[in-house]
Amino acid sequence: YSQTKIQVAGVDEADIVKTHGKYNYMATPDKINIIDAYPAEGAQILSEIKIRASGIFVNDDRLVIFEQPATYYFPEPIPLLEGEAETEAISEPAVVEQAVVVESRILPRPYPHKQEVVIYLYDISDRENPTLLKNYTLDGTYFDSRMVENLVYAIVNNYAYYADDFELPVFSPYGFKEIFYFDVPDRSYTFTNVVAVSIDDGEFTNQVYMVPSTANIYASHDNIYLTYPKYFDQSDFVERFVNEAILPLTPSDIDSQIQRIMASDLLTNSEKQYKIGNVLDNWTRTLSKEEREVFNQQAEEKTAQIQDEIAKQLERTFIQKISIDGSTIEYKSDGDVPGFVLNQFSMDEH
Repeated sequence: YSQTKIQVAGVDEADIVKTHGKYNYMATPDKINIIDAYPAEGAQILSEIKIRASGIFVNDDRLVIFEQPATYYFPEPIPLLEGEAETEAISEPAVVEQAVVVESRILPRPYPHKQEVVIYLYDISDRENPTLLKNYTLDGTYFDSRMVENLVYAIVNNYAYYADDFELPVFSPYGFKEIFYFDVPDRSYTFTNVVAVSIDDGEFTNQVYMVPSTANIYASHDNIYLTYPKYFDQSDFVERFVNEAILPLTPSDIDSQIQRIMASDLLTNSEKQYKIGNVLDNWTRTLSKEEREVFNQQAEEKTAQIQDEIAKQLERTFIQKISIDGSTIEYKSDGDVPGFVLNQFSMDEH
C-alpha cells in the first residue's frame, strides 16, 4: 500500500483518505468510515463517525479530524397580509389599513453566519467503537495542517473585523492569551492561529499572529513557513513620481503648491494626483510649445526610470518563520522576496 501525498518525509499532511495497510479511513461528504480493508475478500465497514471532515490524520491508535461547520443565519419571515397570495413578494413592509396577519412567508435561503473549526481527537484502538477523547472549537476557517511524530499542527485564519475596535476571535474555552503583530502595515488583517495538539494526551498550545491573509504554508520537521502577498503602496509611487520626476523640473512657486498638496492629510492619493495635475496643467499653459515638449519628455523619461526601479516592488511575498518543537511554538524571523509564491511546492528548507 502507499501513503497519501506529502511534500516532506516525516511531515504528514491531512487528507480525506488515510491507511496503514490493514485499515482504511475515508472521509465521505457526511461521515468518516473506518474500513477493515485487508484481506480484500473480507473487507467491511467496521464503524462510522458522523462528522463532515475537511481532513484527517491517522497515527497508530489515534484519529484526528478537522471539521468546518457553518452556523447559519435564518432571516425573520415577512408576514402575509389578509388576502395576499403566497406567491406575492413584499420587499418592504406594506402599509395597509387594519391589516391582519394570517401566516408567514420564509425569506430567501439562510446563509452562513459564523465560521468555526472543530478539531476532534479519537482513540481508535477499538476500530469498531471509536472513542472521542478531546475536541476543540476555534473561530475562523481551516487553512492547512501538518503532523510531525505525535504532534498535529494546524493553521486557522480569522478575518480581523474592525469597527470602533478590533473584534477579537474566540477560542472556546481558553481564549487568546496573547496576539502578536508585525511592523508591516497592510490594507487588512487576519488573526492567524497556529495550533499544536498532542495526540498522546490532547495537550493544546497555540500562538496567534495578526498578519495579512496567509496564502501558502511550507512545513519542515522544525519550522512552519507562512507566506502572504504584499502589494506596492500606490502612495509610495506618487511620492517618488512627484519628488523625482516633477519637482526638479518646475519653478519654486509651482513646487510650493505641489508640496502643500502632498503634505495634506485630508486628501486621498487620487485626489492629490488630480490637484497636482491641475497645477501642472495651468502652469504648462503658460509655457511655449517647445518648453512644454521639453518638460513632457523629461518627465516621461524620469517616470519610466522610476517604474523600472519599482517593478519588482509591485508585488512581494512576505515570509514568517515559526519554530515548532513539540508543543512549543515560537516566532523566529521574517523576510520578503519579489513576486508571489505559486504554491507550497515552490518552497523548501535547506
